[in-house]
Order: sequence, then C-alpha cells, then structure tokens
Amino acid sequence: MYQGVRIEGLLTNCRMDLGIFDDLNTATRSRWRYPDTRKWDPGRNTREFIEAMPEWRRHGLLSFTLSLQGSSLGSNAKEVFWDSSAFKPGGTLRDDYLKRLEDVLDEADELGMVPILVYFDFGQEQRLRDEEAVRHGVQEVTYWLLRKGYRNVLVVINNECDGSQYHHSILKAERLPELIKQVKSMSMEGRHLWVGSSFAAQTPPQGKVVGVSDFLLLRSNGVRGPEEITKQARQMPEYHPMPLFCSTEGTSGDGELIDLMLEAFRARASWVAFDPGKSDYISGFLCPPVNWSINTERKKTLFGALKEVTGE
Repeated sequence: MYQGVRIEGLLTNCRMDLGIFDDLNTATRSRWRYPDTRKWDPGRNTREFIEAMPEWRRHGLLSFTLSLQGSSLGSNAKEVFWDSSAFKPGGTLRDDYLKRLEDVLDEADELGMVPILVYFDFGQEQRLRDEEAVRHGVQEVTYWLLRKGYRNVLVVINNECDGSQYHHSILKAERLPELIKQVKSMSMEGRHLWVGSSFAAQTPPQGKVVGVSDFLLLRSNGVRGPEEITKQARQMPEYHPMPLFCSTEGTSGDGELIDLMLEAFRARASWVAFDPGKSDYISGFLCPPVNWSINTERKKTLFGALKEVTGE
C-alpha cells in the first residue's frame, strides 16, 4: 500500500525499447555514435543496459519494455532510413540480436523482472517482405522464447496497433487478432506466453484486439488520464478480466510522476514510465546512444518516485 492505494500485484514498468538496438544501414549507423569513441557499438549498448538493470530493480522497477525493431526514435515512419530490425526479410531472426536478447532476458530472470517484448514497430515492419514473413517471424521468436524456457516474458505483437503507419495489413488492428491467436496457439511442455498489443492514445482500444488479448497496454501521455482510458477499456463489450498497463509521460517533478503513477494504480493498472531523450548519451531511454544509468535529473526524479511508492 502507498497512501491508501493498493499496489500489490501491479508492475512498475519503463520503456527501454533500445536495449538490443543496432543499425545495419552503414549510411545512418554513425548517427548513433558514442561521443567518446565516435563509433556506434551494439555490444556496448546491451552491456551497459545489463549493468544498469540491478540499480533499476533496487529502485522498484519490476518490468521494462524491449523491442525487436528498436523504435521510431521520434520520427515519422516515412522518414526512417536506419535498419534496426531483428528480423531478416523472410522473418528469420538475426543471431546477433538473439544473443543480445538472451543476455538481457537471463539477467531479468535473475533479478525477478518481467520484460515486455515488442515484436514489431512501424518504420521497421516493412523490412519484412510480406505477410507470410511476418507470420514466420512471429513463429520464430515465439518458439525461441518457449525453447529457452522463459516464464517471465510478456509478448506485445506491435507498438500502437491502431496507428496508421503500418504497411502490412496484418499488423493493423482489424487483422491483428490473427497474430495474437497464432502466439496463443503455440505451447511447449504445457507452457505458453501471454500476449497482447499496445494502443495509441488518440483512439479507443480496438474491440477485436481486446477480445483475444491476455493483457492490454494503453497510452495516456497527456491525451486522457489513466482513470479514463482504463474505464473506457473495461466498458467495451469485448473486454474480459485481464491485466491493464497504462503508459504516462509526465514532464515535471516527483509530485507529478507520483500522481500519474498513483492514478494508474487506483485504476488497478500497472504503470509504464516514458523518458524519450535525444542522441547525446546523456538524456532519455529512447534515442541512442543511451546512457542506461540513472544519470540525469529527469531519471533521478523518475526512479526516485518509483522508490518512494514501492518502498524499495
């Protein structure tokens, strides 16, 4: 409990999409170079991510979001030239990405953390040549997770499935249930993975996706508060009892962050923090090169709020 709000059973999460990021485009790779070495290094990025994880956990962070296709890095999908996809055009996974992913997930297991793994994101999903490649990619990574025996990983098929920027129609909300059902149909030795998707803040959750999901990741980010968007989701005819996550941005001090967190918790939704930053190895978690330590006032405020509320 914190200030009369029940927090037991909820996850504290932060978007850390770029923990296994790389750029295979030699023309844009230098854009992410580290200021000290003047080179981009995906191995260093993941090593520093893993080194920072115990400190996040000590501050009460139980979960983080990781992506197999990086993120839009603050740009419109039409402007994306870098190649940050873990998938080859036919849907096969790149071995170097899998190794970095395994290292992160193993550390999360040791720390008792619950990663949310996003398979696809706009700006990169078009690198898979067709729908069959998308389906193959879903099968490849899901079976890999099952073979490795991970029980602490939640699967998000794609980021903001109701967005308008996806090229493959199977990744749009109307048809996304096909891929959610594909993951749910896969099991190994009685084990299966929980799966859902995330939604943009501008629109209500898509009913067909809600009906087949094991959990929902909703975004407020200043558009609607956690109480309103969670109420809206629960009132949908397709809704069934399931965990909800609510992503909130927040830009000022501890008080605002704690208020946003508690608003999500009062709505019985897990909380997802968001710190975008820029390419300077100083600020934020969503633009490389990322300094994964708690090194800025913004990060100190975020993790201070986590520590305060969770009592870690």
